[in-house]
Amino acid sequence: MIKKQLYRIKMAGLGTFCVDAAYILCDKLRGQHIHPPERIEGPWAERVLYVYSGYKWAIYNVGQVWFKDLGGTMVDVAWLEQNPGYARNFSVVWYGYMWLMQRCLCAGVQAGRIVCSVHDPMEIFAENPAWKQQVVPETIGKSLATADTVVVTSAELFAVLDGRHKALKLVPTTGVLPIRNPSEITWTERIKVLTVGRVYRRKNYELLRQIHRECRIPGVTFAQKLSHRPISDEHYRQLLDHSQIYLCTSYQEGGPLPAMDAMLRGQAVLTTPVGQIQELVQVSGCGYICTTAGEFLDKLHWLSQHPDALLAMRLKALQAITSLRSAEIIKTAVERVLVG
Repeated sequence: MIKKQLYRIKMAGLGTFCVDAAYILCDKLRGQHIHPPERIEGPWAERVLYVYSGYKWAIYNVGQVWFKDLGGTMVDVAWLEQNPGYARNFSVVWYGYMWLMQRCLCAGVQAGRIVCSVHDPMEIFAENPAWKQQVVPETIGKSLATADTVVVTSAELFAVLDGRHKALKLVPTTGVLPIRNPSEITWTERIKVLTVGRVYRRKNYELLRQIHRECRIPGVTFAQKLSHRPISDEHYRQLLDHSQIYLCTSYQEGGPLPAMDAMLRGQAVLTTPVGQIQELVQVSGCGYICTTAGEFLDKLHWLSQHPDALLAMRLKALQAITSLRSAEIIKTAVERVLVG
């Protein structure tokens, strides 16, 4: 989070020296966590370099999903900054975030072809519910123009950026947890509603708190894990497996990835019309799209009165995430980017 804010300051032309110094300090503080290149075997293993930040965090996990069948080499941005010549061994350098591309270019990293991912609208636009009406800041536009290909993950963001870049591609993502056995998804009278996420304004947690405060539905309880600190895979899976509904209140999202993990573990989804999750819910009927606390509470109340319908939605979630985000669909989308 700190680095993203530093990047925004730098792109605005403010305090460049101080920002660079802060970048260096951040990397020194986490020096023991800088990971060397990691190779994923496949036909593209020696041709594409995928740059991430945060080992086993969101963008690292996205790289694992995107390149697991095609192959590639994954590298921590902090390691690449210390070894900028390493990128010359690859024909394509694919940056997990736009700000990673800018950092590496400032560090002298050179590449034959640059692919830049934009997962969250907040990478380009301010965290504001009306972000779709905003103009792309000039400095951000210039940064995007540096890339040969810009990749977005949702049809929502693709529609907003379409026509603003010469080579805009859509590559979906999915969760990283294994799909749950449908036999484990059972009928229940009591409902636990889960939200997992980092703490950003765009997550709209005020709406989440309002839902919590106003809920008087018998048998419905809430669980949440809102933090910038990573949680273990085991704890993460336990949170999901002990809940029946995932709740997303964001007004800006690329995924969100936890909602897709929730679908993989058999949760129905109540969400605002945002990111990839709105597409999955609309197509599959594995939940509801809501905009106000009242709408969320109405749907929760209805589901609490119709446990058979909730069970059917949970099973639809398993079917939807495996069919609409199949390995073949993602592989084909990534391959289209790689071949140019």
